[in-house]
Amino acid sequence: MTDSGAPRFMPAGYDSDNTTEDELVMPGGLNDSGSSGLGGGGGCLEDERIKIVPHLGWRAGLLEQDFEIELVPETIATWFEGFKDSFKTYKKGPIISQRLQMFYMNTQNPFEWALKLFANCPDHSSPKSNSLAYTVIEELNSFKKRYMPATDQLVDDNLRMVAFNFMTKQTHCLLFRLAVDTYELLRCREMFVPKVRAMLARKQYKEAGQIAVDLELFDHFDEHDFVMPLFLQDKISIAEDFLNRAVRLQRPVVQLLDSFFSKKESVESLCSRYITEHNVTDVYYSKLHQKPLSKLVQRLAKSYNIPKEFTPNVNKMKNFGALQFLCHKRYYEKGLNKDSWDEMVRDTVSEADRDLQLELVCLCSGFGDQAEAAKWAEHFRLKRKELPLLVQDYFAENEGTVPRSRPSQLDEKWDDPVATETKLTLPLDESRVHLVDSREKFFAMTSDLSQQSLVAFDSEWKPTFGGANEVAVIQLATRDDVYLVDVLVSQLQGSDWSELASVFNRDDVLKLAFAPSTDFNMFQKALPAFNVSYGPQSGSTILDLQVLWRKVDAIKSFQFPFKEEITNQNLSNLSKLCLGKKLDKSNQFSNWAQRPLRREQIQYAALDAYVLLQIYDVIAKQLKAARIDLNEVLNGLLCPEGKSGEGGSKKRSSGGSGSSRRGNRGDKYNKRPEGGSSSRDSQQQNRNRMRSSFERPPGPNLNSVLVSDVRFVCDKMLEGLAKMLRRFGIDAVTIPAGEQADRCVFIAHNEKRYVLTRGNNYQKFADNLPSGHCYKVSNDQVDDQLLEVLAYYKIVIRQENIFSRCQLCNCGRFLQATPDQVYYMKHRTQMPATLREEHRKPTERDGKLQLDRSWVLERLEERHLKVGKTDSGVRIDVAYVNDSVLANVDVLYVCSGCGKCYWDGSHLDNILAGKLEDLLTLKYD
Repeated sequence: MTDSGAPRFMPAGYDSDNTTEDELVMPGGLNDSGSSGLGGGGGCLEDERIKIVPHLGWRAGLLEQDFEIELVPETIATWFEGFKDSFKTYKKGPIISQRLQMFYMNTQNPFEWALKLFANCPDHSSPKSNSLAYTVIEELNSFKKRYMPATDQLVDDNLRMVAFNFMTKQTHCLLFRLAVDTYELLRCREMFVPKVRAMLARKQYKEAGQIAVDLELFDHFDEHDFVMPLFLQDKISIAEDFLNRAVRLQRPVVQLLDSFFSKKESVESLCSRYITEHNVTDVYYSKLHQKPLSKLVQRLAKSYNIPKEFTPNVNKMKNFGALQFLCHKRYYEKGLNKDSWDEMVRDTVSEADRDLQLELVCLCSGFGDQAEAAKWAEHFRLKRKELPLLVQDYFAENEGTVPRSRPSQLDEKWDDPVATETKLTLPLDESRVHLVDSREKFFAMTSDLSQQSLVAFDSEWKPTFGGANEVAVIQLATRDDVYLVDVLVSQLQGSDWSELASVFNRDDVLKLAFAPSTDFNMFQKALPAFNVSYGPQSGSTILDLQVLWRKVDAIKSFQFPFKEEITNQNLSNLSKLCLGKKLDKSNQFSNWAQRPLRREQIQYAALDAYVLLQIYDVIAKQLKAARIDLNEVLNGLLCPEGKSGEGGSKKRSSGGSGSSRRGNRGDKYNKRPEGGSSSRDSQQQNRNRMRSSFERPPGPNLNSVLVSDVRFVCDKMLEGLAKMLRRFGIDAVTIPAGEQADRCVFIAHNEKRYVLTRGNNYQKFADNLPSGHCYKVSNDQVDDQLLEVLAYYKIVIRQENIFSRCQLCNCGRFLQATPDQVYYMKHRTQMPATLREEHRKPTERDGKLQLDRSWVLERLEERHLKVGKTDSGVRIDVAYVNDSVLANVDVLYVCSGCGKCYWDGSHLDNILAGKLEDLLTLKYD
């Protein structure tokens, strides 16, 4: 150390006539705070030939004083060398703990010596919970709690600053929290505010936010410091941890997020403006669009009890979206009858929202239904001059002749599918449908159900847009009766539901349902006493007919009575396959919270449960015709692996197809097929074969999700699938060559991705991830693999998703370039005017579909042309773009991540009209 002020470092043996001592001066601007922050490696001295890293104690104290880390006297250094050898042998445990506790007991200041030991640990730069460095601080914390040393006298602000600097140079949050507790950093928390601000200057938002939470610095930072940047980086949990206690920022943050939903500009544009104004880095652009941000605003507003008037933009957008959805259901899908449409419109469009009322009229008019538009215009008393011209003309033509209740021009058209195609009807007399709206009726129902061996169930709820659904009706069907439990007005006590749960939990009652996961999730939220075990490992006797459908569909000898081209595995299609008639779903999407229920709603609800019994009987009959034992099939589906067979749970009744009373329940699962015998090994092989297609747990998504809601990490065997997923706009990364397969799980945890694999690591991956977050792909062809993954995760693809992501690097950001710009980058000269005349094919794109894609698209500007690089610094690859292409396209797209050029050609049309065109119509709800 010289006397000139700045510390100088000279490595031993360094000698060069061409290098002066000044070249080795530690630059003061390298780290003005004396700390690199979480994830940093400390200040370092660097030139073209050497790199000198100062010790951990350099400038670690107050006023950037050095902290001496040398272990003196030598007896301590010798002891520590022996202690490190012991740690290698014994690891963490009683022996190591005792030795450290004894060391602290015999030192004058254990808090100071713990930091010295920490700095001399070989793993202090990357401590883990089982490392020596972590153990040193952990045992000091235990020592403090056990012996209560005089902290006021032993720990001063300088030592606290050293502890802060030591721990923030690591990436271990638990270690930092240990230091906060052990060295009582909260007592002087304001002292660390400049340190946190230095991290923010280096754009270390995550680290600064985590430290601010741990040090409870909730009054020292505003929403722009790291809360908003963390939201933009999709590091929401840390931002919310801070907001939960920074009450003063809750409303400003929610209002700021809501301001991104102004109708004057797109969400992406307003986010980009904020990012530029505040110089936010490492933004996760794929999340910066309407759906995820609006969900975030609604969730935060609900969590912080922020009134709706403070989120006007999101609320308006939600209402407009709900109205557009209703119109889509009515006019496009024709899935709403007249009564359901009127109910939902009145529930969605308030009497005070003139903009939404006018939007309703415009949407009806846009679908060519001027009568319906006029009806709602009169209902809401809208001014004639505000209405679309077609609606004004309609009023002019029918002035004085159109009563307010006049039916819509499209009424017959809507009901045409229902009227012309024969629909399934309830075979029971209406007197056998019981509305359970009192405790007396409820207990009479449970008494009857407890005597059954086969019960079907379903539930209905009022559709909501952006809010929580609430169960309104639960349907329970036997072969003789259907019970509709009115959850909203039955006046049941919470404990009463345990009576119904006891029926569901009985092994000798087989319960039928269709995709009941959503129902049970809602039961658990609304009816805590309705405690029913359901899941692949629960061992319950609840049979999902959708799962049974998949099982029997995979059996070659099995055939449904009716043939039907099926694209979606829904209950209506299964009804057509088994009974020859589809269900009328026009009352499904209606207001189930209104009372009294309409007669059509009651009929629909009763049939939705009773049809499950009819379908079950047909499948049982067809299995018998194919000489397949129904009990064996059910045993494979209902009994979890390892719990069936000898020593497992009891075999359960199939319910039979005859009498429903317990005295005549039918065969048991372990009954052998008639007229034959088989060895135990053969039976076990059959069970294993039938289970093979159901090794996977149910998918994690109960309803359809968009491309923007899922992300994948693929192992090395699925690179082709990863490229295919990207082709349809799905975020999919692969494990680079040379990396261990276990990195899939690491990436899945850190980046919230699902894992796709074909290898033997499936079970290991699945054991370390939530249920359904790891999927083992079974098909060999890439196209089939894609369909398989889309179906399992219920992903809906739209046209704007196609080719919206780079197939090579997975980037979703592109630069829009003209042919002239690409020609210039390729030849460094202007494109000649004769090029298009020589190579242009006039009909090349005539009539071809052009897409408005879901990517982040910016214009290629002059700065890109000069350097031939994107903003991320990669060179734009134009060498392979033929001049004939430039003559025939109007725009090219440059990937910001890897520089590859794309353009719309025949490949786009091949996708839209080829083998995978049906992807755009798939739905899973």
